[in-house]
Amino acid sequence: MDTPYIHNDQTEHHTIVQVEPSTSEVNSFAMENQQKNTTRNPMREATSIAPMLVIRTESSEILPKPFTKFSQLIVCSYLSMLCCCICGAMAVKRAVHAKIRRNQGVYVVAKKKARQAGGWILAAVLFGLVIYSIIAVVVSLKFSKK
Repeated sequence: MDTPYIHNDQTEHHTIVQVEPSTSEVNSFAMENQQKNTTRNPMREATSIAPMLVIRTESSEILPKPFTKFSQLIVCSYLSMLCCCICGAMAVKRAVHAKIRRNQGVYVVAKKKARQAGGWILAAVLFGLVIYSIIAVVVSLKFSKK
């Protein structure tokens, strides 16, 4: 069908052609092998863009509220191991993964891992306080009976 198209006070005619979709599968975009997702960086396709277009996000926007730097989160996670080794180890693992993901530019995963690390730190401190309180009560009762 011909439709008039007005451009610069001149009338031009364009033909609209209907194209049937092909039955063969066609990739929507071509991607080089080094930019495909890997197990080390599962979100590489979403983050591989021109370096000048990357907007760096401040660490304070990614980390849970009391922390402003990743070093603070990692130090607190190591200190939480003094309260509870298992929960503290989980906190260290999550904090290190959060820092790695932030350096890769995967901010959503970094924020999730940082929040999980904060939770494990809190769990380690609370669990440690409960265990140390129980030990203190048992020891004081044992010595008070003598």
